[in-house]
Amino acid sequence: MPSITCLKSEKTNLGLVRAQGKVSGVNISPNSVSVVKKKFDPQLPKGMSVQNCTAFVLAVSGPVQIENLEFRISIDSPIEGTPCTGQCLDAQEWSSEDYTIVIGTEDAEILSDRLGAPELEDRAVVDYDKNSLTLRLERLVKRDGYSFHFLMVENPVPEPVDASAWFAVDQSHKNVLRS
Repeated sequence: MPSITCLKSEKTNLGLVRAQGKVSGVNISPNSVSVVKKKFDPQLPKGMSVQNCTAFVLAVSGPVQIENLEFRISIDSPIEGTPCTGQCLDAQEWSSEDYTIVIGTEDAEILSDRLGAPELEDRAVVDYDKNSLTLRLERLVKRDGYSFHFLMVENPVPEPVDASAWFAVDQSHKNVLRS
């Protein structure tokens, strides 16, 4: 079964960020898989702000059955990432003396609820590497399309309000799609 790969990137103060989606399954074609990059205005607690927030959305359209899905976001930087997960969030942070980047996505619990896939709830669906996060899913049931996201936030160090970037990547998929 062939796989379809899509790629988007964005320059940051800490290095080039790349989002790559790779999907294989029934009724998957080059026209049905895309990675979209768009500016995103996160909902933040009062007083918090971010310099830049970008959403990378992997979309698989049409009635499809996914056999394997890999959505990877990486940063070309000598700085090693540090996991900074939270309830309902898989995230990682890269920081220098001047800038911080936090990248995050929904964790298995949220994906399980959103996709109606209880088998995902107790699994680690996001792999961490020093320069990347990778969402891996397999054998998703046939339905009329799927979508997944990573949010990438950049802020100066120190942040205007501590943890602003972390809160900015902790957003619902519904809000990401609405923007």
